[in-house]
Amino acid sequence: MKRYENAFSDLNKSLEIEKNSLALSNRGITYKMINNYEKALLDLSTSLTIEPNDAFTLSHRIEIYLMNNRYEEALSDLNKLLNIEPYNIFALNNRGEIYRMKSRYEDALLDLNKSLKLNSCNPFSLRSRGAIYRVTNQYEKALLDLNESLKIKSNDVFALNNRGATYLMMDRYEEALLNFDKSLQIEPNNVFALINRGATYLMMNGYEESLLDFDKLLEIEPNNVFALINRGTIYRLMYRYKDALTDLNRSIELKPNDAFALSKRGEIYRIMNKYEEALSDFNESLKIKSNNAFALSNRGAIHRIMERYKEALIDLNSSLAIEPNNVFTLRNRGIAHRMMKNYDESISDLTESLKFEPNDTFTLEHRALSCYMFGIYKEAFSDINRSLEIKPYKPKPNNTIILSYRGE
Repeated sequence: MKRYENAFSDLNKSLEIEKNSLALSNRGITYKMINNYEKALLDLSTSLTIEPNDAFTLSHRIEIYLMNNRYEEALSDLNKLLNIEPYNIFALNNRGEIYRMKSRYEDALLDLNKSLKLNSCNPFSLRSRGAIYRVTNQYEKALLDLNESLKIKSNDVFALNNRGATYLMMDRYEEALLNFDKSLQIEPNNVFALINRGATYLMMNGYEESLLDFDKLLEIEPNNVFALINRGTIYRLMYRYKDALTDLNRSIELKPNDAFALSKRGEIYRIMNKYEEALSDFNESLKIKSNNAFALSNRGAIHRIMERYKEALIDLNSSLAIEPNNVFTLRNRGIAHRMMKNYDESISDLTESLKFEPNDTFTLEHRALSCYMFGIYKEAFSDINRSLEIKPYKPKPNNTIILSYRGE
């Protein structure tokens, strides 16, 4: 601290004699070094009124703007700096990074590509470009850049997180976990890593591990909507429906027009046989996002259960136009067709569903019923027998029906 005091003493004396840009710039930089950013900006800005094209002073003001998340002002200065020095790597990297954060990916790539032509081994440029390739679904390119960046700087949390997220999108879950684990060893409360590791565990059916990550994340950020929705999803998969509703209710309180959260809560209401509440949520969700295949499928399933078969078919047809191979939707449309005596269409949908899940006894039983009603008894008995091989008889409505058709 003594050396800063001496520096201030000398610079103040110099400025008493003459208000010159160099002394103002140096005093501003000294203030920056002791984190007194307001005084630093005052001196640097005053210096730049005297010498507006001083690249050195501009660079220091940019650094302060960046440290304080004042990105618009930083961008303005970066544009000025690049007019003065078009090949300034510092300016190219930071302008590229701001463009990335603003989702101006084409502009960001122009700056980062130019920077990497000047220095191909710059880890900052490589990780930023890798992050852009990740969010634009260019996963192989993303990995190339992020791998190179991490060769140079192996403990870079930003690069580790982005490489992990890239592996997650490529369904390479074990590799994703390795990156998130390392990131969280360095920064245990890193929100991005916790979210994505939790999501990775969820994709791997590791519900307990996923729950731990989302619990920790919600301790750090209690109002994180994404975390609340995902924890609600985990609770649903663990049959903890009340806990799931608590999280989804909170999520919707924070973000009332979230179509995804509304559709997820609607699904839980459907599972709990609360059909009116479920319909309300799916209707709201579809007002916000009319082509939500998940909401259409679930609303169609509820209409089917409530014996509103025409309405069911409208929703299920719309859902399958978006996701033609969705097993749940095919199954429900197949049952709806049978209830409307469209036996040929029913068998077609249920057969298509069984291509993806050939051992699903529920679908086999319903195809057996459709075949029986259509008068193709051999196929009906084949499905009944197959269903009973997979899941031997237990007293429940469908099994009782199919056993009666089989003559038992």
